[in-house]
Amino acid sequence: MGFAWWISRRDCHRPMERCLSGTHDCGGPTRALASRVVGHFGGHPLNRSLMGEMIELLDEYDDCYLETSFVRYREYLERALLEHPDRVFFGSGAPACHPNVTVMAILILPDNSQ
Repeated sequence: MGFAWWISRRDCHRPMERCLSGTHDCGGPTRALASRVVGHFGGHPLNRSLMGEMIELLDEYDDCYLETSFVRYREYLERALLEHPDRVFFGSGAPACHPNVTVMAILILPDNSQ
């Protein structure tokens, strides 16, 4: 997989497509990368529209992954895990947020494995 580049909305306020395509400098390399990990589903702090936009962008960017820290909305966790189960990483947000908050949010999701 090469190396991963961490992207957080705290670091950059430009459209996420530009961060993912590497067409501008938002604190990291500006060239194409092997993979990208987008913190907080791309919606920090708790921005629902950005989280939804980032889940949609997973269809376009095969080398992009999301992590779950500070994602407090069940519908976004469930949607991302159903649509892209292999592209969601657990992130707790510790020490700013207790890890059990994210663990419980994931544990209460319905089992759709049937």
